[in-house]
Amino acid sequence: MIRIKKGSHAYILLCFMGLIGELPYKSLHLLGNAQTVRRVVEKMCVKEEYINDETKEVFEVKAFIQSGAGNKHTIRLSKKALKLLDWVGMRKFYDDVTYNCNMPGDEVHVYRNHRMAEVLFMMYRAGANYLPTTIPILEYKGFDYSRVKSTCFYPSRLIKNMNEDESVKLKYILALGAVLSPYASYVVYNTRDKDMRWNGIGEQKARIIIDNLVGRNTKIEEMRSCLLFANNGQAILETLKNSLKKRAVKGKNGRWYRETPVSVVDVYNHVHYIPLDETGIRMLRIMFLPNYQERIQNVIYTKPLLDNIWTIFDGRNNDWYYINHFDGDIGKLYYLKGFLEVQPTKCTMVCFDFQYDYLKSYLGNLVNYKVFTIEQLEELLKIKGQAVQ
Repeated sequence: MIRIKKGSHAYILLCFMGLIGELPYKSLHLLGNAQTVRRVVEKMCVKEEYINDETKEVFEVKAFIQSGAGNKHTIRLSKKALKLLDWVGMRKFYDDVTYNCNMPGDEVHVYRNHRMAEVLFMMYRAGANYLPTTIPILEYKGFDYSRVKSTCFYPSRLIKNMNEDESVKLKYILALGAVLSPYASYVVYNTRDKDMRWNGIGEQKARIIIDNLVGRNTKIEEMRSCLLFANNGQAILETLKNSLKKRAVKGKNGRWYRETPVSVVDVYNHVHYIPLDETGIRMLRIMFLPNYQERIQNVIYTKPLLDNIWTIFDGRNNDWYYINHFDGDIGKLYYLKGFLEVQPTKCTMVCFDFQYDYLKSYLGNLVNYKVFTIEQLEELLKIKGQAVQ
């Protein structure tokens, strides 16, 4: 018997199923202990009795169905198990995302759903509010600067449904949603193993629409930052190296043409690389802290830093400049390399150990490196890796 109780693995899996329609088997480790989560999933893939912890109602059903293999290995909900979504309050959202249980099963839709699931897993583990039933409804005509009181994640589908007039502009965007909080906001992308290629015009429109929502619901004046999730630093390195290369694209008329290159900073000034693993979850917990950049500088730099001449650096001590990469901002790297190639400067890059390889490959010997582990930074910030509410 499986008890459907708030906070249990079964309850959380059903909530995610209601939000996305399917879950990637290979990414279940992002929900915590991989062995435990997979054991629950396997149990829900056979006929079991379920008990509603609130009403004590008992229901016997095979809840999940698995199909595919490798990257295509997906978990979907059995049509006979829709009652379980009623128990967790996610039936309405499931019907919307699956087109009333007629969700497409082609590779493109499965790939996007899996990328969305990974982002939601990360947000859940980092302590962000992600359930449509609990996040505040955003203003898109009026103003309420205190509407968002905590870190909340809004999936792209929810943003599209807020304003039907703007939904057409958001139809084919790559963004998977947006993080809103009283002190920082980000548009969210997930590129997994591939280098990220932005559709300049489409993503600009998406940023402007989401920026409007941010301005109406928080005190943040302008949002020019995004979170870019990826499986490894190699994808980020390729994103940086290929951001100005033209590539052949097939148009709607069937003809091939060379697309206009879009640099990594044409849409967002700050692009924060977050690895899709436990370390990335801990990075998010740090970035969701109020004024996290100032807090990092206060604990990292033991000597007072004089005002820096160039805003690209975080500070300086006499003629030596410092820049920290704890937030994974590859947009800053793009500007930094261009600057240092023209004007060599004494500079130290402060970074995490897992960031060193792609930083060294991209910047080479233009900077010195000082490496920290994420455990060291958490100890200095005194957060001990816990979720930030």
